[in-house]
Parts: sequence; C-alpha cells; structure tokens
Amino acid sequence: DGNAVVNVSELFKGYTNKPVYTIADADNRLQLKVDGDCITAKPTADNFIGEFTIQVTDGDGDSYQRRVFVAVNTSAAAGIDKIKDDNIQLRMFDIYDMMGKLVYSGVCNPNDTCESLSLGSLSPDVYILKTTDINGKIRSYKVIKR
Repeated sequence: DGNAVVNVSELFKGYTNKPVYTIADADNRLQLKVDGDCITAKPTADNFIGEFTIQVTDGDGDSYQRRVFVAVNTSAAAGIDKIKDDNIQLRMFDIYDMMGKLVYSGVCNPNDTCESLSLGSLSPDVYILKTTDINGKIRSYKVIKR
C-alpha cells in the first residue's frame, strides 16, 4: 500500500517496562503514526528514501533514541525508479538477498540521480538495499518485493 511499517519493539529489545515510543525527529516528507509497538511511515512522494528518529522511554525513566531509514516505493511497478534522496548524494548501491548474496550492484553519477533499479528479475522476497553516499556513509534499507 506504499507505507513502511516499523515494529519498534524489535529495535528496542530490553525496554519492556511499559515502553512509550515517540518520534523525536522526522523528515518532513513522511507522515508518521505511532500505534502501540508499530510506527507507520507514509511518504508524500513516490519512490522515497527518508529517515526519522524514534525515542523509547520505559516505566523506569530510561530512554534511548535510534535513527531509522526507510525506502518506500508507492507505485504499482515492480521497480524503484530512482534511489537518490534530495538530501543525500549517493555514490553506489548494492542489493543483497537475505542469505547475504549480492544480487545487484550499481554506481551513481555524482551530477545526476542514480540509475534506475528494476526488481522485475528478482523473486518475491526480502532484500537489503545498501547505499553509500559521496562521504562514504553507508545506510541499509529493507526492501520487500511482493
């Protein structure tokens, strides 16, 4: 449906005494909703890569923050048209299957968007998209192909 759902209890194992989850910082291109242990991220644009910070505070007063990156393809097509974020200049990307095998790789032109990714040849499954920006910062995203 074009939304990313994050089960935050998996991100904050150990915070079991009445944890309360809040959004501490969010990309303004995401509409976020907290519902119990899940946060739903709805993008305001197609083929979106964004980020937000989740904070958990438990009944003992302990708190912790974690940055979450999401990639959402809202179109019905079985591909990601572009993977460039307006705030990040990507240098390269890799797609791995859940066994850790590299299944696709690409290099980005620094003066343009990244090349298109077509997931059409991949079987329905869960994949990891790893991006590297021009500063060498690496981010990973879970990609679910249905």
